[in-house]
Amino acid sequence: MDQVSPQSAKQAYSYFYQQAMSFNITILPSPDKIASAVGTVGYTVYQNCPANLQVYFSKFASLPLQTNVLPVFLVLVILYILFSLIMATLRGVFRLVYNFVRFTLILCLIITLITIAQQYQAQDSSLLQFVFDGVVQLRDQYVKNPPSSM
Repeated sequence: MDQVSPQSAKQAYSYFYQQAMSFNITILPSPDKIASAVGTVGYTVYQNCPANLQVYFSKFASLPLQTNVLPVFLVLVILYILFSLIMATLRGVFRLVYNFVRFTLILCLIITLITIAQQYQAQDSSLLQFVFDGVVQLRDQYVKNPPSSM
């Protein structure tokens, strides 16, 4: 089973090589040279990779080659949907944390500015008390004279 994919690739390259030779394109290496070079590189990479990756490679190499495209396409669509859901979740968590930190920094900046401006107010009233009194007065005006609805 693990010889199906390299053999198919070699047959495809041989076909294209023969087509190139029929058009008198002679710069391509022969299929035997390509097969030996790719095999040597693959064997070297396999021998020098960690043992846990070799286990996954052997599992990957034992997978059957699918001749029907539809199951592969459906698996890719399902994997893309899962990837999209995971990325949306991660982006949502990131935005939540980022916006919380941003809101906290803006709130700290406003409180700092109010604290700095407070020293320029009259000594008997604080600026925060002045701001809150203004908000309460606006609320009382709204309750006494609500805006007319159409």
